[in-house]
Amino acid sequence: MPKLRHPDRRPALRLLFALAALSALLAVSASPAGAAPWGAPDEISVPGGSSSWSQVGIDAGGDATAVWTRSDGLHLLAQAAERPAAGAWGAPVDLSGASGNAESPTVAVDPAGDAVAAWKLRLAGSEAIETSSKPAGVVWGAPEAVEFGAAVVETPAVALDDAGDAVLVWRQGVGGNHVILATSRPAGGSWASPLAISSSALNAEAPDVAMSTDG
Repeated sequence: MPKLRHPDRRPALRLLFALAALSALLAVSASPAGAAPWGAPDEISVPGGSSSWSQVGIDAGGDATAVWTRSDGLHLLAQAAERPAAGAWGAPVDLSGASGNAESPTVAVDPAGDAVAAWKLRLAGSEAIETSSKPAGVVWGAPEAVEFGAAVVETPAVALDDAGDAVLVWRQGVGGNHVILATSRPAGGSWASPLAISSSALNAEAPDVAMSTDG
């Protein structure tokens, strides 16, 4: 009895694999509507001193605010610069004062363009958390110490809601352990007294904070 021969499916399989590979290539190469390539890098800090700890925030209109630290040869300064949507970066401004060393700056920007920056300030024998606020279209305010004279403070994080109300958290040494402290500030108002939001019986690390649109 003659053997039945199965049809050779290899050409059909090769065609199927080729079509699948072509579909994958087209999916990878296709760009989203309106997407644009990265532009050339812009140098926004002043040349001549090392810069680090950068962070950026963007408002609803696409205007950007960046913060970082820069050495002036004697101290580390917290600095900021702004860039309107599709525009160029402005000149950097100092946020921190001339004493101490600023570290770990962070920034939050609400949809209207109001901004709040915070950083750790290392002083001789103590440390502080400082902030500076900038309503949209106005210059940065003078630095304000939210927590001053602590033995150890670290890693501040700040958030804003749509009304410009702010919440600030950081890590601080208390009684041999590290706890997370928090404070809040209504738009245009003052920072409340900090409160510990983690247990002093344990070591807390890496604080972060977020706000909903309505606070």
